[in-house]
Amino acid sequence: MEKMISIIVAARNEESRNSIIDALANMKDCVIPETISDESDAIIKTNRLTPNLLILDLQMGPEYGANIVRIIKRKSPSTAIIIVGGGDDIFICSALKAGISGFLLKDEDLYKLEYIVKLVLSGGKYISASIIDKVFGAFSLINQFPGQFMDVSHPIFTQAERCIIADLAKGRSDDEIAQDLHLSKGSIRNIITVIRRKTKMKSRIGIVVFSLVYGLIRLDDFEAWNEMRDIIFQESETNGAKKIRKRGRKPKDVQFPVK
Repeated sequence: MEKMISIIVAARNEESRNSIIDALANMKDCVIPETISDESDAIIKTNRLTPNLLILDLQMGPEYGANIVRIIKRKSPSTAIIIVGGGDDIFICSALKAGISGFLLKDEDLYKLEYIVKLVLSGGKYISASIIDKVFGAFSLINQFPGQFMDVSHPIFTQAERCIIADLAKGRSDDEIAQDLHLSKGSIRNIITVIRRKTKMKSRIGIVVFSLVYGLIRLDDFEAWNEMRDIIFQESETNGAKKIRKRGRKPKDVQFPVK
């Protein structure tokens, strides 16, 4: 029996995921074990499942997206990566240097996805024809002035902030972090607020992903990722119920989104 091709589809919204899946509908020799919606799952599940191919449509920024690709390729070097996105030439160059095998424009090339997948899995590369000139131009600029395009200003974290981020990645609650660092729970929450401001990330999961991308923590720190998501959900549910009780109303069934 012919071995099936394993493909993970990562897209920010359901419509985009469905469009990619529909474009692969005629590939009878492929299986899609996961469809995911964010960078963290792309990193974690590619590392765990080592698919033949990862298709990314996550609308990532230039250097951030390139670092996501580097992390994935480091942990799963045999996985080919195709990015579906806009035509930002610097992003495309950064992603190509990071190790992607294909970059296609959704509006122009998605109907050719089956052909592109076969080309990439046979060792080829694909770049949308309409952006090839821009890519060559950007490569020329990057080679002349590499620092101007690849230098990233990293936020400066204190030792306490680094310790808290590492504990968040391990799935620890505020109480556990406070006990670990010998600080009050209020101090922990204040420091997390400062970290949010520095990283411009609203969620704790976002803080961890940001820190992973920029080398603050390692992928090994994600072992308790699912546990952390459960903790965050439970905290949100508890806080929401408390707010309702403060207003003098009886708590109702309240739903809290889990990212």
